[in-house]
Amino acid sequence: MHWRHQSYKNSLENPDSLQSAEYRERTGRNHVYRGIVSYDGTNYFGFQKQGEDKITIQSELERCLMQITCLDRELLCLGAAGRTDAGVHARKQVFHFYTKEPLKDELNFMRACNRLLNEDVRVMEIAKPHPMFHSRFHAIEKTYRYTIDFGLPHSPFHRKTALSVGYREYDMKLLEEACKVFVGTHDFAAFMNRSRDGKNLERNSERTIYSFDVIRGGGEEEGGERYEDPSSSLVYLYVTGNGFLYKQVRNMVGAILSVAGGRYTIDDLKLFMEKKDRKLIPMAAPAKGLCLYDVKYPDEMYFSPPPSSSSLRI
Repeated sequence: MHWRHQSYKNSLENPDSLQSAEYRERTGRNHVYRGIVSYDGTNYFGFQKQGEDKITIQSELERCLMQITCLDRELLCLGAAGRTDAGVHARKQVFHFYTKEPLKDELNFMRACNRLLNEDVRVMEIAKPHPMFHSRFHAIEKTYRYTIDFGLPHSPFHRKTALSVGYREYDMKLLEEACKVFVGTHDFAAFMNRSRDGKNLERNSERTIYSFDVIRGGGEEEGGERYEDPSSSLVYLYVTGNGFLYKQVRNMVGAILSVAGGRYTIDDLKLFMEKKDRKLIPMAAPAKGLCLYDVKYPDEMYFSPPPSSSSLRI
């Protein structure tokens, strides 16, 4: 069982292990809230806070939350589903934070956040989830989208959100075949960069990729069904899995483009995975084309359960 799934299971079966009365009294974190934030990551040093001199999505969210709630950063204890790198965007980044007292109105709270945030960051939702909710540990599925512009000249409207490759020839069939190589459960050590502290090298590098789809232009309908637009110069790579290693998606896209461009073969790609050596892999695709597209959780974690009859006071 994946460790995140085990964490979810433990939090439901052993409620005293997380958010116990003792924990709440000690920390003052009496209520947890789930938020969804969308952002253009061009002007930010990633999601995670990195000191006072670098502007990040986390630091901006904390600035607003502290101003609205009058709580300090330690009590808010803001966390997110994924720590996107500098220049990476998000359509649906999920975060959580704690408060001493319940929010009076989640909708007005969201609006207050957006009045304080820069225009390239928007909180899309604030809701009360299951009291054990943790945006990172309880995530069971993530989808990233990488955008490639094959047009020549490239569109100036996509210069901050797409990788322009129109100056080279690419084989789209090979690109699709290369994406399929990654589907399934594999050891992705070769596609993982070393973190600053190096601790990620000691962890399990096995992940499961559920799908890796290539969509030409188009978009997504209300029901989640994706459609294509053959006339578009944009190609979207949607990859969904149970979790991703540090820079894994960008490294996979870089390798896929190398195969589609004729530098390497499909067999080379399989060999890279087998060798588990990051030095063999082509350069990672640039951050600007990557977007955290969606994060999913078990249904039980989305909403706060109604109080049991034994806890009701008449």
